[in-house]
Amino acid sequence: MPVKFGVGAPFGNGKQWIPWIHWQDVVDMYLYGIENINLTGIYNMVAPEPVTNKQLMKAVAKQLHRPLWPMKVPSFVFKLLMGEMSTIVLGSTKYRHKN
Repeated sequence: MPVKFGVGAPFGNGKQWIPWIHWQDVVDMYLYGIENINLTGIYNMVAPEPVTNKQLMKAVAKQLHRPLWPMKVPSFVFKLLMGEMSTIVLGSTKYRHKN
């Protein structure tokens, strides 16, 4: 929504990895599941390649023909507003494992 109103910017450092999926792909998967009653197991709905928060915000702004603020929204803003729930916005789904 912030991008839609012309005030979009990456969150925190913008390097958080985000699994995304287009809404039409979600609908298509549900319809496929409903139409094929023999399906079993667990299915994961995400795009094949995750993107960073910064990449996603740029793509959304481009698609909506809206500007993207050059500065990032600082992490402390989300922590003040959301407390522990800020990890949903600031967390990443892709971690590097140390060997």
